[in-house]
Amino acid sequence: MVLDAPAEVMFDRKGEQGIRRLQASRDLNLAMVDRFRDVVVLNAARSPDEVRREATAFLSDRWAQKP
Repeated sequence: MVLDAPAEVMFDRKGEQGIRRLQASRDLNLAMVDRFRDVVVLNAARSPDEVRREATAFLSDRWAQKP
């Protein structure tokens, strides 16, 4: 799972690093989508509860598919 949010959102939330550095990190994380077939991107710009619910549902579905 890749938690994705615009660099500005990440900066507003934590105030760490700079916008450019956060964007570079975001770009690297999103590049995993093209490299690994099982990567899912979650919109982390939403509330933590919404992201947690989506992540939990994804993991539950994935676990149920295991033989």
